[in-house]
Amino acid sequence: MERDSEHGRATELNLAKVHLRLGAFILDAILLGIALLVGGLVLELIAFIPGTDLVDTLGTVIIYGLWLLWHAAGARKGQSPGKQLVGLRVVRKDSTPPDFRLVLIRDWVVRGFLGFWAVAIPTVGLLGAAGFLAALGVFALAAVWCVWDRERQCLWDKLLGTHVVHA
Repeated sequence: MERDSEHGRATELNLAKVHLRLGAFILDAILLGIALLVGGLVLELIAFIPGTDLVDTLGTVIIYGLWLLWHAAGARKGQSPGKQLVGLRVVRKDSTPPDFRLVLIRDWVVRGFLGFWAVAIPTVGLLGAAGFLAALGVFALAAVWCVWDRERQCLWDKLLGTHVVHA
């Protein structure tokens, strides 16, 4: 139980179980992969049309744009697509939903930055396999932090003062 210092009332958070958080994370990855696969197939079909030189760039922007819109639609409730399907949501310490800015920072800046480096380092050839393993290790450590944390917070939750709870 935590004390809401601004209002002087006690709040109890129904913290999400680690396996549900993992399930939501895996669902997010699968859904993004499906979106990229379908988008890639559509782009391959469009590429056969004459005069579509910018198809790859435009298609990538459209695919990530649609993913961002889906993500943004759930942001008001503190839910990614995977969290929506599993029945979880992100809240602040006082149990209120995060605003869009906090969700953007948590999911797209902090988690995205860590995840980006785990993928980008081998893609651009920086530091080879050792760099990839180091980046992946940092992301994994931040992600599994909730396993031993008393409040079940991953490192990005600790940094931003958020919790994942049952919706």
